[in-house]
Amino acid sequence: MSLNVFHWVISEELKQMDRYLDLLHTAINDNEEQLEASIQKHASNLSVEEREKFYEAYEDEFFEVSADFPRLLFSSFVVSWYSFIEINLVGFCRNRKLKISISIHDNENYGEGIRRAYNFLNRAAGYQIDNAHWQELTRIGKTRNRIVHNNGILPFSFSNTFNNSIPVKVNDDETIHVQIEADLCQYLQAHNLLEYRGLFQITPTFKYCKYLVDFGLEFFGKLYKDFSEEKKYNNQGSDGG
Repeated sequence: MSLNVFHWVISEELKQMDRYLDLLHTAINDNEEQLEASIQKHASNLSVEEREKFYEAYEDEFFEVSADFPRLLFSSFVVSWYSFIEINLVGFCRNRKLKISISIHDNENYGEGIRRAYNFLNRAAGYQIDNAHWQELTRIGKTRNRIVHNNGILPFSFSNTFNNSIPVKVNDDETIHVQIEADLCQYLQAHNLLEYRGLFQITPTFKYCKYLVDFGLEFFGKLYKDFSEEKKYNNQGSDGG
């Protein structure tokens, strides 16, 4: 298959993800509205005192529907999206039959997944992924790793007890110290992905997931465009010795 066909398939799959996100967002909102309407209908027949107790009893359930479920669903999307990007970037290298020849003295580790694809594109094809795109992929990868390995929960303390911790203001009167790299913390804050409610955790949003789809389209669009226009990007068979 030609590069154009592979690119078309990837683009269509990303657009399908976008449609899925819209359906998911609608379902989350509908579920929240239905639960709220059901609670209000039942509470309308209660006295003021009974109504307060009733609302208190359903507070956790409503919070679960309005906050916990969306966080879990959008977190799963981030993980799935990153796997999609990784699979298709590695697949791009495989389809181009990129190879790196090494000598007996070469013990270089070319990494795994996206980093491995980056190295093969660079060493075997003489192509370097756009630096801004690569930095973004790296930050998304770190975000994904935090979600996978600790459910997005970030270690923190109220006093500065961690080495290299980052102070984060969670409200007008309270600052916590989070154990996280400064660059990743800034990235998460820029996308409004940090949430504090007893735990301090990464909470992906509908808006961020839509952004990932757009970024994926942009990333692969540039990659396939560059390779279709530049004859020089071929398997150079870089020799490590």
